[in-house]
Amino acid sequence: KEIAGPTASDFQFMLEDTLADLLSYLGEINPRYRDIVSLSYEGDNKNTIIEKLSLKKSRGYQEINEAKKKVEEYLHK
Repeated sequence: KEIAGPTASDFQFMLEDTLADLLSYLGEINPRYRDIVSLSYEGDNKNTIIEKLSLKKSRGYQEINEAKKKVEEYLHK
């Protein structure tokens, strides 16, 4: 008798759970980082994210890069 492995829905649940934890973690550090990652996950590109958050372009790119670093730190802990 074979033991069934994880299903696609199991992986989807794990992904959603991980994303929720990540967004919570980012929200504690800087709510804007949470917003950046959330908007990116929804499919917005950098320019749209900068626009939606009412940031100047240079500041927006800086914030996006800082958020990316925090995501990498979270995923590698």
